[in-house]
Amino acid sequence: HSKVASWWDEKIIDANNDVTLTLTLQITSSHMNEKTVVQNLLAVCDSNLFMWGGRQPSVLLIHVDSSKDEDMDLFTDTVQMIKDTFAPNDATSSTAHLKNSLVAIIDSSEATVSRKGLLNM
Repeated sequence: HSKVASWWDEKIIDANNDVTLTLTLQITSSHMNEKTVVQNLLAVCDSNLFMWGGRQPSVLLIHVDSSKDEDMDLFTDTVQMIKDTFAPNDATSSTAHLKNSLVAIIDSSEATVSRKGLLNM
């Protein structure tokens, strides 16, 4: 029985002992209504990861509210903004600080999720 290599395995990071920074962000439907609000929230997260430095492993968990069907375009635009911020197609030195950072997008039909709930996902 073989184990599928995970991001942690590829980076040779022990998820239980090596991660020195864990950030959580919740983006609600009201946030998504204002593109600049989402951009500013992502910028704060990115600057925290930058200040932490690329050598120390970190995790950023972003919960995006997908509870309202009428907001699916906003949801899709928000997820794309997250990808453009943390995993751009043209990775440059401006994203070098993210090499040891795991950025995960979690969506749920719940408008908000507790930090503990996010960390358990």
